[in-house]
Amino acid sequence: MASFRVGCEAVRRWLYRENLVWRRPRPVLDPQDPERQTILRTPRFLLRNLLSGQIAVFQDEVDMNTNPKIEQPC
Repeated sequence: MASFRVGCEAVRRWLYRENLVWRRPRPVLDPQDPERQTILRTPRFLLRNLLSGQIAVFQDEVDMNTNPKIEQPC
C-alpha cells in the first residue's frame, strides 16, 4: 500500500466537496433529544428561582477567561 502526503487545504476542499466540515464538535442539545426537557429542567429552575439581588452569570466553556472582568450593573 502506497502512502502520500496531502496538504491541509486539499483535505479542506475534499471535505467541502462532500458537504462536511472539520472542526471540534460543539456541545449542542439536539431538539429531538428525548432527554432534552430533563437536561433543561435544572438551569431553568435555577433561573426562575433567583433571589432578589442574585444574578446569573454564563461562561462559554470553549473560551474560558481565567480572569473575568466583573462590573456592577448601572
